Amino acid sequence: MAYNFRILDRDQMYLMPPRLKEWLPEDDLAWFVMDAVSQVDLKKFHSRYREDGRGNAAYDPSMMVSLLLYIQLLHGGTVQPAVLLLTLFGHRRPT
Repeated sequence: MAYNFRILDRDQMYLMPPRLKEWLPEDDLAWFVMDAVSQVDLKKFHSRYREDGRGNAAYDPSMMVSLLLYIQLLHGGTVQPAVLLLTLFGHRRPT
């Protein structure tokens, strides 16, 4: 299947900091959320998208589920929310 999702690359290299993974502490709740979502079967979400990859690219369902779960858990850490959201979304912003 060739779903047309926007690329979600949390290993993307940047000048400062070099990797998105370096923005958050290792024990941050965001990492737990992303790990938990990576183990969830999201096939029902994928079934709602075209399999031929045509049309505008959609946001990866794992990113959206991560956001919803994260919001539900209400982060209480000291990292700015913008940094957390950019990391969860692999530096993707709604357009």
